[in-house]
Amino acid sequence: MAINDFIEKVCVQTAVHWSQQGSDGMGTSLFSSPREINVRWTESELLVVGDRGEQFLSKAQILIPDSAGEVNRKDYLFLGSLSDLESQNPLEVEEAYEIQRFSKVPMIFSTTVFVKNAYL
Repeated sequence: MAINDFIEKVCVQTAVHWSQQGSDGMGTSLFSSPREINVRWTESELLVVGDRGEQFLSKAQILIPDSAGEVNRKDYLFLGSLSDLESQNPLEVEEAYEIQRFSKVPMIFSTTVFVKNAYL
């Protein structure tokens, strides 16, 4: 079994993803429409070093299969499905969290398939 097949098999939890699309010019972030993706969401407090060298206490580490499409730092994730949401805006969803750190590592012997990890 290839590593990417294994990752697909263990990512059985549903999460909602919002892609950060910039701002409205007044300082408010704009987001794409929410979409469901499969993930492996591990809740654990972990001290993580951010992209700019700052330390933060991560609430969760999220394994994201390559089939989920693009995910980036500053995007938002919510553990649950679209039907669980009371708002389409992640800033109004109590347990939607911003991705503080994101890594994307190519699979062994591949330049097109990646393992993705997000820290909230």
